[in-house]
Amino acid sequence: MEEIVSRDFIALEKPDIVVNVTDASALERNLFFTLQLIELGVPMVIALNQVDLMEKKGLSIDAKKLEEILGVSVVTTVAIKGIGIDKLTEIIIDAIENKKLPNKIKYGQEIEQRLDKLIAAMGNVNTGYPLRWTAIKLIEKDAEIRSLFEKADPNVPMLADSLADEIEKIHGAPSGIVITGERYHVADMIAHEVFRDVMPGVKKRTLTETLDNIALHPVLGYVAAIMVIGGLLVWTFLIGARVSDFIQVFLTAIEQYEPVITDTIENIIWNGAFTGFVAGVTLIIPYVLPFYLILAFIEDSGYLTRISFMLDHGMHKLGLHGKAVIPLILGYGCNVPAVYTCRIMETPKQKTLLAYLVTLIPCTARTIVILGLVATFVSI
Repeated sequence: MEEIVSRDFIALEKPDIVVNVTDASALERNLFFTLQLIELGVPMVIALNQVDLMEKKGLSIDAKKLEEILGVSVVTTVAIKGIGIDKLTEIIIDAIENKKLPNKIKYGQEIEQRLDKLIAAMGNVNTGYPLRWTAIKLIEKDAEIRSLFEKADPNVPMLADSLADEIEKIHGAPSGIVITGERYHVADMIAHEVFRDVMPGVKKRTLTETLDNIALHPVLGYVAAIMVIGGLLVWTFLIGARVSDFIQVFLTAIEQYEPVITDTIENIIWNGAFTGFVAGVTLIIPYVLPFYLILAFIEDSGYLTRISFMLDHGMHKLGLHGKAVIPLILGYGCNVPAVYTCRIMETPKQKTLLAYLVTLIPCTARTIVILGLVATFVSI
């Protein structure tokens, strides 16, 4: 849904400029999104970020060459160090004044021929979206864009279906996958044209790539995911419990020095306040605080997305996307933000299903209550 909102804003609201921030160290993957923005035909500036990571790989990018290919201004930046930000600001102002549109990026001949036929058949039907982008969406059999033509001119979606069928017969794959493959092919060709080896023949292996080989390995990846998630739970149930016991013993010793209070109401207030303080401290410090600190580290390191990728196949069996594991892990901290995080799912059905599953996860606060009940009624 958030992608549709962003797309409609760019296509229909006509912003003055779109700043496309790309990861220079993974240019091929990031150019896929750049090509989609070019299809929308909007004025654009590209910020090649994280060039420092790219240089650690022994590579550099010919920014001028990339500008010539795409027809947009390109600025290299390292955002966390503020490098290139001033120049980017100047380029943005200049691009707004000139309103220069990007070059038309062509795909395979069999795709372009059918796009030309479809664009010619659209006639004067005004959807508010760019013609070329609309034609591509119709070839991809996008239901939302198709519905715009079914009332205005039913012949257009019929022609689009027949052209899409022709593409599918040529490639032996759904038209949407064929278009996606074309984008990745063009992105790969552009990346190969603009990349330059700083040290020819020597490819530096970064720590991230080494860790990715483990995190995304078909066997070691699952072992690593189980160890990380298991470690998170071990802290909650074992180490956190011992820390909680230590804090409680320490605070109980302090309670022995409470002032002598004879008044019943004041006694209740003192005992109630101190007991509540002990309960809060023994819950927050050993359980909640470490959990969220560890979870924040896992998320900021990018490993959480790797876990999502590894568990994607298993999540699909539940009718969910791999990223559904993120709310499920968050649920061990607190179910409320975990349910709120379910909005990252693609469809209302997935959001509802995941929200129900999250409520079955014993959050930190609920775990304490469960352990307390077990200790009271089940202990021998």
